[in-house]
Amino acid sequence: MRLLTGEKNNMLTELSLLKENMKYGQSITYTGSWTYDLQSSCIFLTDEVYNILECNKDIYNGNLVEFYSFVHPEDLETVKKAKDKCMYGEEYELEYRIIVRDQKIKFVHEKTQAIYDENNNFVKMLGVIQDITYRKVIENNLKAMGDTLQIAERVSGLGCFKYDIQKMSCTVLKKCTEY
Repeated sequence: MRLLTGEKNNMLTELSLLKENMKYGQSITYTGSWTYDLQSSCIFLTDEVYNILECNKDIYNGNLVEFYSFVHPEDLETVKKAKDKCMYGEEYELEYRIIVRDQKIKFVHEKTQAIYDENNNFVKMLGVIQDITYRKVIENNLKAMGDTLQIAERVSGLGCFKYDIQKMSCTVLKKCTEY
């Protein structure tokens, strides 16, 4: 009897640790996950999905049609096509924008994986969604700075040079005559 109780306690401890690991791991990486069960038409969402959407279970219950209200209008058609194909086992990976409270725009990366039963029947779709807003803002700012630098070089008639301190050499990257 003790052996069974001990095994049960070990399993409960392990389950508790796995739950804690998932919760904090998803929070640290700004990544939520979801599972859609085709047979029951039920969807399970982790807490981090709600955090990314900046809402709670009272506002969003996991309904796909309601999810579309979060998707940026310019990205909606692409997301709908991917989600429609997903219902037939086709996996996808995309980046798109969502609109959350106060009309704040966020960038997300979503990837899915089809899950099959032992008879190779498509039974579930698992997905992860990550808030990549911080990275996209940095990318967009770097691109804008590069564009501004190119305009400044063109207007000033200057070129770009790269100095290698180890080799004590200077390389012309762009000459003003190339503009």
